[in-house]
Amino acid sequence: MPLSLSGLARRATGEFDRLLAALARQGQELLSPGREQRAEIVRLRAALAVQSERAERLERALAEQSAALSAVSRQLAALVAQLNEQLLPGIDERIHETERDLARLATRLLRADQEAARRHSRLETAEQRIADLRERTGRLEQRTAIWRELQADVARLGEDLDALRSCAALQAGEHRAAEQEQA
Repeated sequence: MPLSLSGLARRATGEFDRLLAALARQGQELLSPGREQRAEIVRLRAALAVQSERAERLERALAEQSAALSAVSRQLAALVAQLNEQLLPGIDERIHETERDLARLATRLLRADQEAARRHSRLETAEQRIADLRERTGRLEQRTAIWRELQADVARLGEDLDALRSCAALQAGEHRAAEQEQA
């Protein structure tokens, strides 16, 4: 949406420039005192005032959108920081717990070797637990990968917002510079 407003701002500026050029041309023609020419000057001044007000409204709208984009960017950054603080440590802790569980399970399997009679049933139980733990570890790793992709997407979105904001600021600066040159 900022791009369409900037297009409107460019069109308003173009119209403003055209009206100023017309006013300058007609100003030269108006050196002879005639009532028709004076009426045209009044009309052009009114049109100039309307265009100036329109340009000011567009500038205000662009400033409001820039502020809104800044607020969204800040909210996204705060959300990412909050999610990092809350989710990633928990995921990392779960992975570490799973690794510790796997280490404990391996130790138990080594000790179970001493009892031949119970060995077979304990081995089946241990294999089931290992499969469950591997499955949990795989799911946790998938979630971690998805989370990291989400972070990258949010970072790219932040960069896109920054680029849009800088484009809007550049266009507003160009508009002001054009007004100053004409003044």
